[in-house]
Amino acid sequence: MSRSSVVLLTNLLLTFCFTGCDCSSNDAPSPSVEDEVVEEEAQHLSEMPPESDNYILQNLTIIDGTGGDPVKEASVVVRGGRFDAIGPTDEMDVEEGMEVIDLSGHFIVPGLIDSHVHAGQFQMRLDSFLKQGVTSIKSLGDRFPSFLETVEEVTDEETSIPRVFIAGPIFTAPGGHPEATLFAEQPLLREEAVVVVDDPDEARNAVREVLDGGVDLIKLVYDDIWGEYERLDRDVMEAIVDEAKTQDAIVTAHIGSDEEAWEVLAAGVDAMEHVTELSDETIEEMVKADCFWVPTLAVVDAQLDSIPDSHMDSVYRAATAGVDIVAGSDVGNPGLSPGYSLHRELRLLVEAGLTPDQAITAATYNAGRFLGEDIKVGLVAKGAHADFLILDGDPRSDIDLLSRPRWIARDGEVRRY
Repeated sequence: MSRSSVVLLTNLLLTFCFTGCDCSSNDAPSPSVEDEVVEEEAQHLSEMPPESDNYILQNLTIIDGTGGDPVKEASVVVRGGRFDAIGPTDEMDVEEGMEVIDLSGHFIVPGLIDSHVHAGQFQMRLDSFLKQGVTSIKSLGDRFPSFLETVEEVTDEETSIPRVFIAGPIFTAPGGHPEATLFAEQPLLREEAVVVVDDPDEARNAVREVLDGGVDLIKLVYDDIWGEYERLDRDVMEAIVDEAKTQDAIVTAHIGSDEEAWEVLAAGVDAMEHVTELSDETIEEMVKADCFWVPTLAVVDAQLDSIPDSHMDSVYRAATAGVDIVAGSDVGNPGLSPGYSLHRELRLLVEAGLTPDQAITAATYNAGRFLGEDIKVGLVAKGAHADFLILDGDPRSDIDLLSRPRWIARDGEVRRY
């Protein structure tokens, strides 16, 4: 991206993000006559969700999120909010008293995960995500500890909002992004949503303090926005990463250039956030390091006339080389809406050259693996959380089918919207 494009994007964010950001804007489509007809045709199915906690869905096609071949004429047993058994319908026994639902002709996919949102900085209705099939979100840069406390209050028993994974405050340099950019006129966010450090020992102590406060991962910014703002000294960035890894925590880095990507890779980050033009050498290193990449194409698309071809090409080359691409929208920024923006991101990944299957994996299995194998989200498999969508057709043929689910379930509780 050119320097002028970056400055334009930054100025747009400064202008709109914290002056009443409309999180129901450009992404949300108006209902069409065609939508109403499809809804009428699906009314019979939509009125028959499971009424119990234990049920079996029969005769559907399973797309498990891993990128493997679909399983046709299959059945899925849900028990106590988890997938309890999966297999061919003709080989599955139905227990006495179990609710049986025939879903012939339909597809099941894992619930979607938006791996880059800013739910803890903005007034955002979390249930809006679930209404669009997003059953988990990764929130990066949150008011701490207030947002964590709010989420803990409502998520223990509440399944009408997505599962929330929280990074807490963003680690950055004095005069760096977002402390001196997006938060420049926001004293409360500067106080609660960033940790400003310029010394390795100070950085280590802050990482331990934030992790002790209960966050799920650490986010740092290693981006000087083309020399316009301060950036963490390399030894401070390395101290943040090393301390997080010492504490067995996930750490992700906001980067803005190939050089910055290379340096955070060398430090050992688990993932990088945001799209930039990457060299083949950096991509090769990402594969070796098993580093995830969350390009957040949707936010660039929302703010600029078009995404630079070099950036789209970097995403394609990375995916082709074997980098684990993860879907994240950066919702909270102007022109993006909870849930809708993830579908925009998936369409853009396909436009960049990923197959629909790869895009699905980016929003399910890869996103779940980034959060941790023990979390068990983002896949349809025995023992995983029963977060899923029921679709009318094959999303590998039309990625937009993910935006029109018939049923949405979190922990096995099916909801109709």
